[in-house]
Amino acid sequence: MKNKKIIRIIILLYIVLLFAYPYILGRNVSDINGSLPFFDKIVQNTNLIPFNFNYDINLDIIVKNVALKLLLFVPFGMIMKKEVTFKQGICALLLLSICKEILHLVTFTGYFDINDILLYIVGYLIGWYLIKLGNSQKQLTHE
Repeated sequence: MKNKKIIRIIILLYIVLLFAYPYILGRNVSDINGSLPFFDKIVQNTNLIPFNFNYDINLDIIVKNVALKLLLFVPFGMIMKKEVTFKQGICALLLLSICKEILHLVTFTGYFDINDILLYIVGYLIGWYLIKLGNSQKQLTHE
């Protein structure tokens, strides 16, 4: 019972940090598109096309961004593997990542990028299967 409370607190802190890190870093993309009206900026800062990357950006930046997005959700997959079913975890992940992307978009602390959501899913799956692999290794050593 006490472990469940600790895990829930860890999940809550993790989610708060996921939403807060752009604010902590002081990110602001509102001035990238100049003095456009609010909804035009929203459209300019939205990418709904999977695997559409801006190749004008330095390759190092793309690699770091991909790595960060993957690593952000590995812990979430590891935590959720112990708490919920796979289907419940995916639903929670999608809800969390869509809310995160929308919040960062409307506050201009980031972009809404479908690629980010896809990378979050992959990171989540890596975390989920790391725990699954660890559990199967434990079972093999106990047999």
